[in-house]
Formats: sequence, structure tokens, C-alpha cells
Amino acid sequence: MRIIVLLFVIFCVAQGLTVPQAHPRIWWNAQRLAAAKTWYNAHPFTPASDDYYGLAFKYIVMGDTASGNAIVNYITTVWTVPAGCATGISCDYYRWDDHVPVVFDWCYDLFTAQQRTTFIKQYSYWVEVMMTKDWGGLTMPYSNYFTGYMKNELNWAYAIWYENATAARTYFNFAVGSRWNNSFVPYANTGYGIGGVPEEGSEYGRATVFYPLISFITTLLSGRDLYADTTFFKGSVYWIIYSTTPSPTSTKSTTEKNYQVFPFGDEEHDGGYPTAAHEHYGGFMSCAAQMWGDRPVGQWARKWISIVNPAIPNYIQAVDAGGLTKEYNTLPLDYYAHGRRYLFTRNNWTPQATTLFIQLGKDDGGHGHFDAGNFQIRRNDAYLIKETTGYYVSIPGGVVGDTIAHNCLLIGRKGVSTGETNGPADVIRLHHNESFVYAAVNLTNVYRNNLAGPYPPAVLDNPYVKTVVREFAFIRSLETLVILDRIASNDVGTNRTFLLHFPTAPNVTTGTKTIRYAKNNNAVKVSTLYPPSPTFTIVSEVTTDPDPDYNQYRVEIQYSPTSTDGYFLHVITTRDLQTAEATATLTEDANQFLVTITSPNGQAIVVFQKGMNSVGGSIGISASGPPSQLTNFRTNRQGFTITDYGPVWEGETDPSPTSPIPTITAATSRTSAGTNPTSAGTTPTSAGQTSDADTSTDAQSTSTRIDGSDNPESSAVSISFVVIFALVQLFLVM
Repeated sequence: MRIIVLLFVIFCVAQGLTVPQAHPRIWWNAQRLAAAKTWYNAHPFTPASDDYYGLAFKYIVMGDTASGNAIVNYITTVWTVPAGCATGISCDYYRWDDHVPVVFDWCYDLFTAQQRTTFIKQYSYWVEVMMTKDWGGLTMPYSNYFTGYMKNELNWAYAIWYENATAARTYFNFAVGSRWNNSFVPYANTGYGIGGVPEEGSEYGRATVFYPLISFITTLLSGRDLYADTTFFKGSVYWIIYSTTPSPTSTKSTTEKNYQVFPFGDEEHDGGYPTAAHEHYGGFMSCAAQMWGDRPVGQWARKWISIVNPAIPNYIQAVDAGGLTKEYNTLPLDYYAHGRRYLFTRNNWTPQATTLFIQLGKDDGGHGHFDAGNFQIRRNDAYLIKETTGYYVSIPGGVVGDTIAHNCLLIGRKGVSTGETNGPADVIRLHHNESFVYAAVNLTNVYRNNLAGPYPPAVLDNPYVKTVVREFAFIRSLETLVILDRIASNDVGTNRTFLLHFPTAPNVTTGTKTIRYAKNNNAVKVSTLYPPSPTFTIVSEVTTDPDPDYNQYRVEIQYSPTSTDGYFLHVITTRDLQTAEATATLTEDANQFLVTITSPNGQAIVVFQKGMNSVGGSIGISASGPPSQLTNFRTNRQGFTITDYGPVWEGETDPSPTSPIPTITAATSRTSAGTNPTSAGTTPTSAGQTSDADTSTDAQSTSTRIDGSDNPESSAVSISFVVIFALVQLFLVM
């Protein structure tokens, strides 16, 4: 037995871990327990009978044996996992009951020896069963099942660290070695996880940042900082900040307001207006503020908490000593999550800001939707253009996960492939500027599924698509979004549909090709500058969800060009209701579109080269009168990194060359009319354009322990041989 213990101690030293012999080992140390007692005296609470964290908290912090004995009774006579979980594809009960290994550790000394032995055997069985599951396994690092299983494996390892050293080492190695090192870290640093936006959406994805908190911070307190292995979670801090509404925002049917986050993926609560105050967000941001409070990323997290006032679990509040906050106005106005290809942009950091969420890529994870190219617009305290959300509920024309429920494109009345695709969306150009942001994405691959794969192309492929390229230019001072869609079909006359969604019925004026919608004191106007004669159809998008807030109105703008190549060109402007509307006009010739936007805040000119490739293009913005020159859009994707000191755009001082305003020859000018497109330029192959080499790599940055001491992991390696030698000598003397 002494040999087993000695070997396990050597293992711990080699891992840079110092795990206490006594319980509790999870979450607490003497300093944190003392802080929690002080906090509880100022914030006493009575936990409900099923608040197992609260009951265990009252015992371990305040010595309330009645609460502790309630945990013993629950663990020994109530808690169970349905037998079907052993053979089922997954197990929600095991994942949801993450408190079980934690409260067992916190109340350990109240269990009898026999109760401990029995329960250790029982829970170890379920840990080992879940370690074999494919669903939530090593190929699914984006899944809430993956993180749910990982937290339980780690917490259980600590709970039985010395009671069953062999099993604890197995669980720890699987959680940290197989799940974390070999699966999640590569996903987070080189895959879809770059940028910290969880793949499963605003509801299920928030578990990715919350689930690991107790186990990861316990590991941090024991000497291993897992958070230092990736910038994913610091990126998550920024994602939450950029995704949160600038002001408390109303839903469709109520005047009650709260801070919300942009919805994406499956949303089955909150009527499609997901609250930012959920404890998953609040708990994570509180821990981020504590861990990184000595640097801006943590100070911005604490600023977010002070604004949103989210729910935070009591065991997290109790150890938060507070700290500095940092104003948002030093953050850039754009955030780009390269892994998901998601762009968040805004015109300023005031509560009245206009904010946009542009999904340049498709939400690929579980609970994802077929939404590549989607965008949503909020202003101040209202959604002005919003996707239709839900959890696999029906709408006219499909279900909420389909392209038709989003602000995307249909080609031949079909959206993106509803399964395997030929590849991811390709963001070929990205340009951050103090005055604007511009992005171009080749969506061809996500519409097609005609390559080898497990699903029949006839069902999932969109055979009408040859190429699809979507371009966005957001002009901050004018609160204006310009969208150009370049669509090449395989057949002449293929129908194209530009989709928009509004919380309630908008006003559509077909003569001027404009759509207007207002909420609270905010208004949006959509102007169709191209094609010349589209049709407008309004659809009452009533879902099968009983909550009426999920219901919206869909506007379908359609046309069928007389060639295989065609365009949509839209200008979307927002404003206060008291402010005069902006106007948008289009002038074109055989080679280019020239869009002029005039608003009370100034004037802008946006130039696009025609053709099915995204090439050239420029923009000019003036606070008064016409702009005198134009800034050329970047030809590649601007680099972007995540640091402790904020998101950093490559070349923050924009070096882009300028050009004069072009002269349009043989011009046609109009406000809301057009001609059939000219097939200028070359047409890319169905595989899409070749993008520039990826310049968006995440910079690694250091982290400190939650208790403020330096990360000991580096020193652990250097001293490990000395400590091991001393332990062996001590063992030989015994």
C-alpha cells in the first residue's frame, strides 16, 4: 500500500500538482473558506431542499450539520443514474448532476466508512461508463456533453485522490490528457474554437465556459493552470461582451427589459431573446474577473458584471473579493472569432449603439443551424432585424434550424446543405477600420454537398448553386450596412431569395423597394437597390412553440435573372425615430456598382466591382458633403489575435491605399431600380476562390493563479526530480 501511495505522490509531483490530503479538496482552501464565511455572514441564505450546492456550502463554510446530513441522505438514498444510461448514446442525468462529486467531497467527513466505500464504487462505475461514450467523446470537444463529462471526471478524481489513487489517476489522465490536451486544446487553438465562441450556440454553448469552472479552478489551486493552454476562454470573455445588448432590451411582446446576448443555434427558452444574466454567463465572468483581475481582460469581465448584474452561484460570489473594472471604450469596435467565422461589430460603446452579429460561417456543432451568411441588427434597446429562433419547431417553409429561418439566401428555394458540406465557408477578405468594417465570404462550399460523404447529395445538396459570395460593409457614423450578394447558378433563371426577419410585421413599400420597421425609439429601413424589379412576399412566421415571442415575420425578396449570374444589393440604415431617414442611390455601368448613402450624419460612397469574384472595391466616408477620396478594401483577411490586453487587429493604423472616386461611364442611376446584371470578371469554380494564407493565429498569453500567486507549473518540472529523490529516501527509511 505504501508503494502505491508513494508512486501516486510521485505522479502528482510530476504533474505539478499539490492536492490536499484532507477534504475538501475541490474549490476550497483555508483562505477561500475564511472569505466565504465572511461573505455568508453578510449574505445569509436558506437553501432549498434540492439546492445541493447551497446545502453543502452551508455545511463546509458554516458547519451546519443539518445541511450536511441532508447531502448524506441525498447521496446515499436518493441520487441515482437511470440504468439505461449504461447502454444509451449519452446520459443527461450524469451530466446535469455535476454537483454529486463536489458535494460528496465537501461533506466527506459526515459519511460513514461504509457509505464512502459504497458510493465511491457506485460513482466510479458511472465515470468509467461515460468515458467510453462516443457521444460527448474525444471527437466532440465542442459539445456540452464533452465538457459535462470532463468536469465530472476531474472533480471525481480530486474527491478520491488518495482514497483510490489508481482510479483517480486514470480519471485525471483521461480528463486532462485525452480530453483536454489531445482534443479540446487543438480544437480551441487551431480549429473551430479559435476566438472563444462556443459552437453549440447562445443557450447550449454557454455550458462550455461554465461547466469546467469548479474542476479547472481546483486544478489551478493545485498547481496546474489549464486556462493558460489556450486563449479560448479569454476569447469567450470578449465574445460575451460584444454579444451583449448595449442597453436593457425588450422582447417582442413585453415592455420588461433585460440585457441579452445575440441568439444563435438552438434556443428553447426566453422566447428567443436569450438573457445575458444567466448564471452560466455570470459565473464564468466572475471567475474570469478573479483569475485575470490584474489585467484588462479580467477588468472588462468585471465591468460586464457591474453592467449586467447577472446571477452568480453563491460559492463563486463568496470567494470574489472584487477588483478593478475597465471601460469598454478602449476595446476595438469589431471582434472576429476566426474559428466560427463570426464577426461582431458596432458603431460605438454607448448604450445607444447599433450592434451587428454577422455569421460568415455555419454553426456546425450539435444544436447548430444552417445559417451561413446570417446577420442580425440591434439598436439601443431593440432588435431591428433578428433571426427566428427555437429548438426544432416548425415554421412555414421548414423548421427553425433551416436557412429559411435566418437572414440568409435561398438559391432555387433551397438553403445551405442540411448536413455534410463540401467544406467550410471561406472568409476571403476582412478589413477593420476605425470608420467601417468590411468582410467578404465565399459560401459556395456550405451550399454544396456533391462530394463523397455519408449522406445522399440528392437530399442535402443544393444543385442550383455554382458560386455564392456575400459581402458586408458597415459604416459606423451612418449606422448603415451595405450587403452585396454575388450568386452564380448552374441554370439560367434560377430563383434567388434574400431573406429578412422582423419581430413584428414590417411596412413594405414595393414601389420604392423599401422595408421599414420600428421598435421603441429605433427604426430600420432596408432599400433594395438591385435587382430592378424584385417581388416582395411577407410571411407570418408562426412557430409551433407555445411562446408567442418566437413568432416573427419573414420578408422574401425574390427574382430570377435572365442569365446564370446575378446580384442582390441592399442598404440597411438605422436611426432614432426623430432623425431624418438616410437615402441610398445606385449608379452603375458594365464594370461596377457605385452606392451613395446620404444621412444627417454625413455621406458615404461604396464601390463594388462587378463579377462573381470579390475583387477591388472601395469606400469613402465624410461627415459633411461628398467624400473626397476612397479607401480601398483589403484584398486579404486582416489578422486578428486575442490577448490579455484586448483583441488586437493586425495593423491597427489602417495602411490601406486610397483611390479617387471612379467615373461611371454609360451610367444608369436610380434609387431603387436596376438592370439585369452583367457577367463581368471571371467565375470561380464550385470549390470557391483561393483565400489568402491564414493570418489569424491566437497569441498565447500568461495567466496567474486565482489566489494571486505565480503559476508553479514551470518550476514544478525543475524541482520534481529533487522532490522524488527525497520521497524515495524517506520511503526507504520508513
